[in-house]
Amino acid sequence: MRRLIRLVMATISLTALNVAASTAMPVWHRPGGVVSPGRLIDVFGSVAFVSDGSHSFFVSVADMTDAEVRTVAQFQIDHATRPTWKSSTARVTSAIRRSLHRPNNGTLVPYNTDTEIEPQVYLIYFSAGWCPPCHVFTPELVKAYAELRQALGNRVEVIFVSRDRNRHEEDAYVREMKMAWPAIDFDLSDRISVISSYEGPGIPCLVAVTPDGSIMFNSFRGDYYDGADSVLTSFQSVAAEMDERGPAARRKRFRIEIAKREIQHAHDRCDPAPYLVGVEQRRYQTIDRTDVPIRITIDAHGSVTDTQIEAPLEAVLARQLERDCGDWLFLPAVREGRSEGATFEMHVQFHPPATTTAAP
Repeated sequence: MRRLIRLVMATISLTALNVAASTAMPVWHRPGGVVSPGRLIDVFGSVAFVSDGSHSFFVSVADMTDAEVRTVAQFQIDHATRPTWKSSTARVTSAIRRSLHRPNNGTLVPYNTDTEIEPQVYLIYFSAGWCPPCHVFTPELVKAYAELRQALGNRVEVIFVSRDRNRHEEDAYVREMKMAWPAIDFDLSDRISVISSYEGPGIPCLVAVTPDGSIMFNSFRGDYYDGADSVLTSFQSVAAEMDERGPAARRKRFRIEIAKREIQHAHDRCDPAPYLVGVEQRRYQTIDRTDVPIRITIDAHGSVTDTQIEAPLEAVLARQLERDCGDWLFLPAVREGRSEGATFEMHVQFHPPATTTAAP
């Protein structure tokens, strides 16, 4: 009886520890009113990748509270510089960096990654030349890899883990498929436990993981096969968020940028600054001025609340400029960590074919 009591008490203690660990994590608001605890693993554009240790999930900035946005902002400040492969202490990177080969003139040769920047995401690909389904999927991955590298550069990397019968077959498969990504050394492909742990019951198997080993997407759910193509499609959606070059992407990240600014100016102040501003020249083809002074008022969220055009313009052009200004976004003034509204003057300059705007 005493042994049973001790066992019950031990179980209760372990449960209490698990509850304490989960409650110590930040909580995240998800669609449908779901609130989940989890540790922030990385940020992909306007999407946070979070894990509670056993499950991972994504949270959009649009669904976050201000406190959650601030957590994301602090994370990005703390991780503003990505490590090199050599300096990284991340689980996956540390396990594979001395074990890679890369295609070169039709064969795989040792690949020194020391000075290269660590990727944000690894796509670990288990495949083989003898596998007919692999011959269907691999060309899709080759095409997607070229597109991903063009858009994201070294922020993503495919790691090939051969399941061929020998090195000669692996080389032939790499040549035939025109693979451009690195591969685990054939003799080590079964010896790196970190990588082997991601392998499913069959191939082709694609697994998207972060450098610390958190699984983003997997071809298998237990023994159920979702398919390598499902992982690629899911990751391409995340990759679209990672590509931050366009106005739409910048607009989605706006709350994060304001929060970063508040953190960085917690003990001083800064003036407002343009974030997403500009006009389309084609709408102003009849304008007879190259410089139009305007007075802008913004609120503490960086949105324009009032526009005063301080130069004579045709009524149609003036209304168009007011509408354009209403869509602009500014990083607001910050005083000791708090954003403030402001009124300031700036100039809109018209220089065909492109238009630029000066800072306030």
